[in-house]
Amino acid sequence: MHYIAHRLHLAEKDAANEVQYFKEYEATCKELYSYFNGSYKRMINLKIIQETNDDLQLTILNIISTRWLLLSNIVSNLYQILDSIIDALNFDRMNANNQRDRN
Repeated sequence: MHYIAHRLHLAEKDAANEVQYFKEYEATCKELYSYFNGSYKRMINLKIIQETNDDLQLTILNIISTRWLLLSNIVSNLYQILDSIIDALNFDRMNANNQRDRN
């Protein structure tokens, strides 16, 4: 079974590397992970927004190239909390604009 899973993962990676959309999607997933996990304040704000939106308390997962088929879990989590992610990004953008206006 291990060998089959490994071969399937390699085939999936080869196929994904041929499609520009998948490359961009993977890059976006990595950027979202870095953005929220790079700041405790942003991560906590996302959790608060998830609670307010009655979203599941899921985390944004990191893409690790050696984890077979983990991308489906990453996409599933993002899809389930997408509204909260968008709300958190909008909140950060509004706060950044307010900070600029004060200076």
